[in-house]
Amino acid sequence: MNRKIMFSIGSILIVSIFSFNTFAASINNISIVFKGDTLDNKVIAEGSDVYVSLDVLTELGYEIKWKSDEVELVEKGQNSNGTVTGVNLTITDETGIYTGAVLNGLRNGMGTQAFKSGDVYVGAFKDDMITGNGTYYYDAGGIYEGSFINGIKVGIGKRIYIDKREYYGEWDNGLWNGYGKYIDENGKKIFAVWENGRMIQRVSEKQFDNYFD
Repeated sequence: MNRKIMFSIGSILIVSIFSFNTFAASINNISIVFKGDTLDNKVIAEGSDVYVSLDVLTELGYEIKWKSDEVELVEKGQNSNGTVTGVNLTITDETGIYTGAVLNGLRNGMGTQAFKSGDVYVGAFKDDMITGNGTYYYDAGGIYEGSFINGIKVGIGKRIYIDKREYYGEWDNGLWNGYGKYIDENGKKIFAVWENGRMIQRVSEKQFDNYFD
C-alpha cells in the first residue's frame, strides 16, 4: 500500500508517493527518512543512528494530520484549547504586527515584530515577550544587538546610537552595568566598569579583553 505524504517546511512544499513503510525527503537540505506504517513517531537522518521524535516537529508548530491513506504535516493548526500554533504566522494587535513562531497563541521562538512606533525587532520571543538574543532597530535611528529578558536589555549587547556613539558590554535593567566599551562620536574609546549608565572605574583595554575571553 502506498501513502501520499504531503508536508510543508517553511517555503518548501513536497508531495510524493512512497511505500507503506518508508519515505524519504530533503528538508532544508537535510535528508530525512521516515520509517514505520504510522511513521513510528520518529525520523532518522540518512547515514545517522540518531532518531528524532516527531513530537519535536509538533513542538516547533507543525501539525500532523492523518487522512485515511495520506498524512499531512502542515505549518499551523488549531490546538485543543482553541489557541493557534505555527512557525510562520502573523499576529496583529495593539503593539503592531508580528510574523514568526507562535505557540498556544503567543509569540514563542524566532520572529519579527514591527511596532506601531516604527521600531522593529528581529529575534527571540518567549510567552509574548522579547526574551533571548535579537536585534532592535529604532525608528529614530540606531540599533541594539544583544540579549533581552522580558523586553529589557540584560546580559551582553551592543548599542549603536543615531549620533554614531557606541557601547558594547554588559547590561542590566536596560542600562550599562558592568564591563563595557564606550566609543564617543569622535571615535575615542573608553574601557570601564559602569553602574546604571555611569562610569565608576576605568580599566585598560587588556583588562577589558581578558574579561570577555
